[in-house]
Amino acid sequence: MGRREARAVRAGRVPSPPPAPPATELPGPLALGVVGLWAAVLLLAPPESNFFWAVNGFRSVPLAARAALLVAAALGALAVLRPLPLPAWLAIAAVAAGVVAFPLRESIHLLGDTWVRMRLIEFDASGAIPPQSFGEIADKLHASPLDALGTMGVLWLGRAGVPPEAAVSAASFALALAFALGVWRVAARLDPQAGAPLAAAAAVSGAVQAFAGYAESAGILLAAAAWWWAMLLAPLARRRDTARLAVAWAVMFLAHRLALAMLLAQAWRAAGTPLLGDRPGPRRLLLALTIAGAGLAVLLATAGPGRFLRMDLTQLTGALGGGGGRLRLVPLHDVANLLALVAPLFLLAPALAGARGLRGLAARPEARLALAAALPLTLQLAVFPVAPNGLGAHRDWDLNVLTGLTLTVASLLALTGLPLGRLRGALAALVPVLVLGAGGWIAVNADPRASERRAAALAYGSPALPDEQRGAVLSFLGYRASDLGDDRRAAECFEQAFSVHHNLGHAMRAAESWLRAGDPAAARRALAAGRARGPLPPAIEGAARMLDRMIAAAESTAAAPPLGR
Repeated sequence: MGRREARAVRAGRVPSPPPAPPATELPGPLALGVVGLWAAVLLLAPPESNFFWAVNGFRSVPLAARAALLVAAALGALAVLRPLPLPAWLAIAAVAAGVVAFPLRESIHLLGDTWVRMRLIEFDASGAIPPQSFGEIADKLHASPLDALGTMGVLWLGRAGVPPEAAVSAASFALALAFALGVWRVAARLDPQAGAPLAAAAAVSGAVQAFAGYAESAGILLAAAAWWWAMLLAPLARRRDTARLAVAWAVMFLAHRLALAMLLAQAWRAAGTPLLGDRPGPRRLLLALTIAGAGLAVLLATAGPGRFLRMDLTQLTGALGGGGGRLRLVPLHDVANLLALVAPLFLLAPALAGARGLRGLAARPEARLALAAALPLTLQLAVFPVAPNGLGAHRDWDLNVLTGLTLTVASLLALTGLPLGRLRGALAALVPVLVLGAGGWIAVNADPRASERRAAALAYGSPALPDEQRGAVLSFLGYRASDLGDDRRAAECFEQAFSVHHNLGHAMRAAESWLRAGDPAAARRALAAGRARGPLPPAIEGAARMLDRMIAAAESTAAAPPLGR
């Protein structure tokens, strides 16, 4: 009994009970129909389809995995029926993060540049290459400082005897917990009464693949961005509130260069409509710090350490210019898949918020803040996966995790305009289908056979990828076949890669694979096809001459008569 209740009893008064929480209200028929239609897409989308790659994980995995996904969705529904305290939320998040990071980690490293990173980690752990310095890691992986530092941590674990995949999963697990706590803070800023259900809706999307033993920068960016959003939505009442926000942005920038896109939102937070509890002094300080951050970006873009930022800008202008002035954009079906993957709540929330929730959203200053954050990321969504050296929307999905989190925050703003009872009903309908969608994406990438079928569909299926991206997939299939000891299949894949995209590296790898397969004549043909494209660059000419000598030696061995004749 509290002090107030004790005083009331001594005074002979009966204290009034606390108000009962409002009853949960189910969404209307239209909203339930939209959620049901989305669930039907997730359950019925055809497997190995390049049109449905973000939503067809359920039918792409074995029956046992499908049953587990349905159980996970049901548990998601139970978890949002009542609010949970922070310790319970973290306990649930730890269990989920452990399952995703370890048994459900990415299997064949088809996505992003994880294959390159895993090779670096494995070679370093085995002693096949000299120990890598911080600068070497940043240079080879085009990594931002915190990304390079995290990779060094994984390398240290490998040198200590931890298997490379387990070391990456351990890092993923730690980042997932940081993300879960950051998302809890975001949910508390938006609606403290909604508690864990709102945090669950914010956390569950295909973007959690970034924590599935994924050796890329997406996980550290997501964790940093969640905390930045929590600081951005907090009142700026004291200078230390501003300092926290500035530090959160600096951490996000050190994690990934995409943080530069969020400077517009931060400038709006400083100079636009104030939020409840803001004071002028801290906002003026934030404006000064944001301008300083923009100046730092310009300085880095023109200095030696900013070469990766300049590379990003070059790729962006190259994608916008295309070849011969042709604009290159992500196809519409891939844009739809990207949104369904990293921001499913953005597609579903309007139906559940209804006209009332959307009208309330338009009047909230936080909505203008989310719009300022989303605007520069729209270009990222539509362009970067098909920029020069891009891998396509499916494989470069993680370039849009920041976009996904931003659109998710905007969707939460629309939902939190609902009365508490209706909000709980909306979340009870949403979270199970969000779990099903995210779980399907994670499960299909954790299954080697399913992932290989997806890679084959990308390489040979319809709609066909542009030549450069298709060549990259075929090259990946060549590396995969080589890892499995099938050198003949590897050589065929590398030759196909060279035929659709005349990268000399494909021809060189085809020749090496034919040599390992015991066919020096095919190796010579592959090398000759590379030379036919014109003079080889000096960096490649030396390797080509070495291959010539190896091919000649193999031909001599094949032509020599057997011993004893």
